Amino acid sequence: MPGNLGVHAGSAVRGNAAPPGPTGTRPATAAGRIAEIDGLRGVALALVVLFHVFGAGRVSGGVDVFLVISGFLTTRAVLRRATTGRLTAPEAWSRDLLRLAPTALVVLLAVVGGTLAILPAGRWEGVLREVAASTTSWENWRLIGAELAYGAAGPAASPLQHFWSLAVQVQYLAALPVVALGCVMLAARVRRFRGRRITAERLFAALLGTVTVASFGYAIWLTTTAQQVAYFHTFARIWEIGAGGLLALAVRRVCLSAVLRGVAGWAGLLAVVSCGFLFDGGRLFPGPATLFPVVGALLVLLAADAGAPRAADHAEPAGGARARLFTRVLAGPLPRRLATISYALYLWHWPLLIAWLAVSGRSRTGVLDGAAVVAVSVALAWATVRWIAGPVERWTARPRSRHRLPVRAGALLGAVCVVVAGGAWAAADGLQRGRVAQLAALTEPSAAHPGAAVLRPGWPGDAGLAEEVPFRPSTTIAGSDGRHLTDCANSDKKSGEVVTCVIAAPESGEPTRRVYLVGGSHTQHWEDAWVQVADDAGWEVTAVIKHGCRLTVGPQASHRYCVEWSAGALDRVLADRPDVVVVESTKTSTEGRDVVVPEQAAAWTQIADAGIQVIGVRDTPRFTERVPACLERHEALPREEASAACSAPRDDLFGGTFPAAAAAGDPTGAGIVHLDLTDAVCGPETCDVVVGNVVVYRDADHLTGTYAETLGPDLDAAVRAAAPWLFEDAPARTGAGAPRP
Repeated sequence: MPGNLGVHAGSAVRGNAAPPGPTGTRPATAAGRIAEIDGLRGVALALVVLFHVFGAGRVSGGVDVFLVISGFLTTRAVLRRATTGRLTAPEAWSRDLLRLAPTALVVLLAVVGGTLAILPAGRWEGVLREVAASTTSWENWRLIGAELAYGAAGPAASPLQHFWSLAVQVQYLAALPVVALGCVMLAARVRRFRGRRITAERLFAALLGTVTVASFGYAIWLTTTAQQVAYFHTFARIWEIGAGGLLALAVRRVCLSAVLRGVAGWAGLLAVVSCGFLFDGGRLFPGPATLFPVVGALLVLLAADAGAPRAADHAEPAGGARARLFTRVLAGPLPRRLATISYALYLWHWPLLIAWLAVSGRSRTGVLDGAAVVAVSVALAWATVRWIAGPVERWTARPRSRHRLPVRAGALLGAVCVVVAGGAWAAADGLQRGRVAQLAALTEPSAAHPGAAVLRPGWPGDAGLAEEVPFRPSTTIAGSDGRHLTDCANSDKKSGEVVTCVIAAPESGEPTRRVYLVGGSHTQHWEDAWVQVADDAGWEVTAVIKHGCRLTVGPQASHRYCVEWSAGALDRVLADRPDVVVVESTKTSTEGRDVVVPEQAAAWTQIADAGIQVIGVRDTPRFTERVPACLERHEALPREEASAACSAPRDDLFGGTFPAAAAAGDPTGAGIVHLDLTDAVCGPETCDVVVGNVVVYRDADHLTGTYAETLGPDLDAAVRAAAPWLFEDAPARTGAGAPRP
């Protein structure tokens, strides 16, 4: 996952001033500098960029190295200033803001322009909200709230998800001076505790150690329960920054020989470089596996800063050949030059990568275009440092501006950030209001948008489908066209609670049948069609839905809460004993597989053995790209050509026959009615993404509400044919199965 390159891009300063800002403008051989840390940042940056561009979603571990470096560089410097009376919170905040905000604002404004020019209009609102969150260093919580998990770079990926680690570090930096000053004040008041002298440094070290241990324990727990949340969670990440801070406080008491420094440095560097090849950090971090890159970074920092003071040229004591080689490698010109633009390069490369993938329509880069993305990123990073970050840093670092000017400039820059964030959020609100109004307009019936009706036998060609009539919903709002879904569903990834609600019932009298819809979103997106059937037949329909889960018996589930939910949902079904339980009968994939999951079949068998009828509905196809985005990318083409460009052969999506129906003699199919409604969403040879002038999918695999409303007659006919006994007490009424406006 994207990670920041350490909030302070300059190397640590031995024993006095705070480290320089993102430009790293001091020469690497300045007295007291530790060039190996610059080199480590350069190496970590190269790993992050290369893994993002060419790694197909694997995590390099660079983000974890940067978090450690950030803690190492900031903690000791801030505490030293606090204990010597040279620290004020407003000044510390202002200087951090002046180091970070200029580059970030330039990138964010470029992302806004690129979004409006390149990305589909349906994504504008989400990106603008992320701009607001990134500007105010709240992006990690925005990603958690929006349930956006870590993923590889792709056309649909957020161009700002890499700001999450910067947000974590800024949140740490915001608290750091306050905590340091609080420790100074407390030490001045207490002085001694149980006979021991209390110092601000001891208080701070004890507090940081406690927080670090607690954070690591929390990260382990949260990674096992909700890893996608843990990945972005501030408290699940603070232990990595804290580890660097604790080393910074302790390293002055450690003196290693040149040989030990060389061994530690090489071992740490090997761990940092190999991490992305050994671990799938996108699935394992920030749990125990994160110790590998964290300890590696700590070893490099220890090797760089533990030992006798060195001269400006970093000459090692005699006999330290390994340490000298280690220094020459990390203090070489390429790593150090990368370090000087690390912050800007990190911020630029990810949105440029996403922009290229969105423009090209490719899911990943090749060698040549990936190299081009890297080259353009380097050029933009250099220009940003040369003409924006560097001048701001030099201006605020003038001797006569050490106090009041940084505070005033920081306050002004902070106000600019607030204005940008507020403007982005207000614009997103405006887009949201427009989207809601357009969705409301979709409820109006339209003869020019028959949807699934055109796939039924007897449809008179293209009647009513004039080329000049646009399809609905538009690509701008198609991703939000889930209005047919009830709010009654468990969408909390960290909860196994069974949520139920009645979504259809007769206006008077007892229902003729009680039907339970049990499963995930691929059961839920049929709700409106089931409600239409129920309204005509006098049924009561109850939804038992948990997003991301399927009803199973056994370990086959998306995560541990699916197992918990499945057990509870199965108990509820067996206790309530409805007449019918509706489930997904197969599971499709983007690779063209359509399979019966054995653990799901085990659940059906238990229900059928209890004397409850099970109806399994074949899964809908899954495309490799979000359909609205694909249609918008081809909006310059005529309607039919645009639809054809995004559609796919039926066999490529399903891979052949309906496997549940083929298992008629198999225990997995015993006593279960299987419905195959593929003919209601696909043609004989092609699964079109626009059918009857209606967009079929709101993303890559979920039906739009507009199309689902046209599926009532198809579902009614399929159920009557497969299970006619369900209608024996409810003869078809006039207009049965007619689609509702």
